[in-house]
Amino acid sequence: MTTRVLGVLVVGVMAILGWGCSCSPTTFDVRVGITGDLVRDLEVGPVEVDLVGISSSDEQMWNGKKVSEYFSGSDRDRSSALKRTFVFSRTERAEKVLDRNDPIWKEWKAKGVSRLLVLADIPSLNATDAEGIRDPRRRIVPLESCRWDGRKMHFEVASNGLRTIINPKPESN
Repeated sequence: MTTRVLGVLVVGVMAILGWGCSCSPTTFDVRVGITGDLVRDLEVGPVEVDLVGISSSDEQMWNGKKVSEYFSGSDRDRSSALKRTFVFSRTERAEKVLDRNDPIWKEWKAKGVSRLLVLADIPSLNATDAEGIRDPRRRIVPLESCRWDGRKMHFEVASNGLRTIINPKPESN
């Protein structure tokens, strides 16, 4: 009986202090696909999607970054970003996957990455640069394990912008 009470107390203290519970950034299988309506728009030009690992302290800068400037071909932030780039074209329409075992995850962890920034260059979309998710070509999601059910993310690129198919859980206080 005493051992049982002690065990319950230890588990209770661990829960209060956060021991044994993990809400740190982790790796994911990140799927990126295109929708049927975008396939016909690929005649206008290829669609590029960048997955960029960012820290929470860099999130504000990336939320304010003009997506058209980022994909201009001469942007320093894009050239220096730790990223994976996926390209969809008339001949390359298959879904792309950033595997949770890809070496980029180790690089991101070493840099203190806690967010995944997804940016899409969609030539057929006449989007005006806007901050944050008001720009349909940008999504930022957390990488903390407690914010997700499982270790999968899924994004779709459509003619009207990016969609997050599997959404994170709301942040708990």
